[in-house]
Amino acid sequence: MYIPRVSVPDVRLRAAGGRSGPYRTGDALHDFWSGWSWDLAGAVASTGSLPYGAVLVGVGGRRNAVFAALLAMHGDCAGVVLDFDGSRDVIERQLELEGVAQRCDVVSAGERLVVPVAPFYLVAELPKRLPEPDTVGIVGAVGAAVPLGGRLVVLDTVLDELGPGEEHDFDGQPPPPEERWWMPSRYEGLLHPLGLRTRAMWTLESGISLLEFERSSSPAAAVVVAG
Repeated sequence: MYIPRVSVPDVRLRAAGGRSGPYRTGDALHDFWSGWSWDLAGAVASTGSLPYGAVLVGVGGRRNAVFAALLAMHGDCAGVVLDFDGSRDVIERQLELEGVAQRCDVVSAGERLVVPVAPFYLVAELPKRLPEPDTVGIVGAVGAAVPLGGRLVVLDTVLDELGPGEEHDFDGQPPPPEERWWMPSRYEGLLHPLGLRTRAMWTLESGISLLEFERSSSPAAAVVVAG
C-alpha cells in the first residue's frame, strides 16, 4: 500500500510571543510554552487532520500537559492527559494556568478512560520520560480504544535525543540513521494487529514525525491505564 509522506512546514504562530526554530532542549519552560508548543500545535492543525469536536490525548507529565492544553484551544476540541509518571498535580496546575481545565481530563494509572465517540486521537510521547516498552505500550493501549471510523495520530520527536543547548534543525529531512529510534515500523507492528491501518505520515521541518492510523475493524469500548 502506498503511504503518502508529505513535508509540512512548521507554522510560526504569533500568539504568546511564539519564536522560530531551531529548538533547544535547554530552553526555559516559558520558552517551551511560547515557542515549540505553539509552533507544533499550529503545524499539526495545518495538516487538516483536526476536525471539529476532536479529542486530543497527551501522554506524560509537565510538557505534554501544556501540549495537550494548547491543542485543546483549537476550535471545540477537548483534551485528555494520561498521567504515567505520578505528576497529576503538576498536570492539573498547568491546565488551570492555561485556562482549559474544564476541557482537559487527567487519567492516572489504574483509572479507566471511557473513550467518547470522536473522530481523532493524538498521542504525544516523550520516550526519555518512560522506558521504551512503556511508551510503545501506551500507544497500543490508546490505539485499542479508537472507535470504528476513528483515527489515531502518533507523534514522535527527536527533540529529547540531543543534549542541552544543542540545536534541532533538520530542514525538513528525517534525522540521521543513528537517531531513527522513532522508526514507524515499531508502531505499525503494534497497531496493525489491533485493526488500525496506516493512512499517512508527515515529517515536519523540525524533525517531528506524525503517523496517522485509521480503524478498519471493530473498536474497543474503553482502555484501562495500566499501573
